[in-house]
Amino acid sequence: MKPGRILLSQTQIRSRVRELGRALTRRYRGKNVLVLGVMNGALFFLADLLRSLELDDAQIACVSLASYTGVQSTGLLRGLEICVLLAKRRKRDVPVRADWTGFTIDDEFVVGYGLDYNGRYRALKQIRVLEG
Repeated sequence: MKPGRILLSQTQIRSRVRELGRALTRRYRGKNVLVLGVMNGALFFLADLLRSLELDDAQIACVSLASYTGVQSTGLLRGLEICVLLAKRRKRDVPVRADWTGFTIDDEFVVGYGLDYNGRYRALKQIRVLEG
């Protein structure tokens, strides 16, 4: 398995993360905020999003979870208000709706910008579709 075609460029990602940062700043200005990153996949997104927020007293915490075995997701997502970089178009056993979504993509396994395949390809600057 290796990275294939570019799905989202570094420029597209950077621009959309800034837009999300502005929207979240408007929503949470003047409020106590805890930004919780699900590591390791959210590392790049979390860092860029935090830099785009204009919230001086936002708290940061990280948890380490894994929901993938190979290319199959096995986990459920539950939580408070949710901001995701990617939402896949697919039928879900348990519906989860993010309050803020960077991009909606087809149901393809992607790597890069923190997302991995068995620990590989996280450092790619773009998001690419994994090829078999």
